[in-house]
Amino acid sequence: MKIGTSLTLMAVGLILAYAVDFELPGIEVGTLGAILFFVGTLGLIVAVALEVAARRPPRRPAPRPAPVSREPARRPYDPVVGVQPSRRDPSRERTQVLRDPGDDETRRLPRR
Repeated sequence: MKIGTSLTLMAVGLILAYAVDFELPGIEVGTLGAILFFVGTLGLIVAVALEVAARRPPRRPAPRPAPVSREPARRPYDPVVGVQPSRRDPSRERTQVLRDPGDDETRRLPRR
């Protein structure tokens, strides 16, 4: 029911309930007018509620968080280049001479 239909039912119901003075066999005109009035009132309430709901701006959904990456970051592998060995600085190492009877060699120990 639209608003106009509801207002028409309410007007006809009030006219039948209070302004008409005739009798129909088997029908109470005042009761019929009251029923039409209440149906029109209910239709008006529903029509206005639907109009208000239709004019309400839609809610924006909350922004979604960025997906979490479950895989560890991988460095690209180049089979041609391979892994470069780390270069050691000989000036940062110290030498210690160990002399045992019959042993005459020099051993390098890492710096602490």
